[in-house]
Formats: sequence, C-alpha cells, structure tokens
Amino acid sequence: MNHPLVSVTKKFEFEASHYLEGYEGNCSSPHGHSYKLEITCEGSPDYNNLMVIDFKELKEAVKENIIDVLDHKDLNIVLHYLKRTTAEAISIWIAYFLIFNGGLISLKKVKLWETSSSYAEYEISDPRYQKLVDDYEFIKKKIYKKTPNEG
Repeated sequence: MNHPLVSVTKKFEFEASHYLEGYEGNCSSPHGHSYKLEITCEGSPDYNNLMVIDFKELKEAVKENIIDVLDHKDLNIVLHYLKRTTAEAISIWIAYFLIFNGGLISLKKVKLWETSSSYAEYEISDPRYQKLVDDYEFIKKKIYKKTPNEG
C-alpha cells in the first residue's frame, strides 16, 4: 500500500534588527525588519492520527528554537558567527537549528520574508542532511587561529 506524501506549513512572525557588515548600500546601517517565517514539514501522515506533525508540536519547536532566540534581538549579536545576517544565511541557520536542536526531522522548507516583497527560501534536499551541514559551514565565519610560531 502506498502512503500519501503531504506537506504542512505553519507561519510565524518576529521582529529583529541587523546590518550587513562590509556591504555598500543602505543595509550596511543598522535597521529592523518585521520578519515572516514559513516552516514546511513533509511526510506520510501517521497511520493512527493522520498527521505529518501536530501543529502544536511544530509551533513549540519553532518558538523555542527560533522565535525565542531571534525576536526583538540584534541578529549581528545573536548570530555573530555568521559571515553576514542575510535572509539567505538566516534561512539556512533556521533549518539547521530546527533539525539539529529542535529534532524537527520532517522539515522540508524554510521561507523567510524580510519584507512584503522579498524572501529567501531554503529547501532540505538530502534526507541524511549532509548538504545542510555543508551549507551551514558555508555561511559561518572562518575562525583563523595563529600557530605558536606566528607570534
């Protein structure tokens, strides 16, 4: 028997400020956004409850791991280890933390609206998450440590 594949999406909102370090343009100055966040999970509904994920569980995972961390915060401080706090980088960070901190293994897509007409979308394509791990490493700052001989 084939089981249906279903996607479910829940929307969230949070307020945060940031600036794009090293960027030439308006976004190099501190400013804020009213972010809209869409989290999509995908899977076969459970045989007994016919849910991919309980919306209550999804809400709790996102609130605890994302909203409580980012809401009314300076993203350059909270996400100081990212190269830049672009919508693209933040969407990858959100996916990474929902899976590895929040245990949200059914996560399929993160859509982060920075303005009413602009968003970044990150889709999970590898069920073992190796691409997500690689993408997360790509957005992080590289820490250079001096060797003892470099003084």
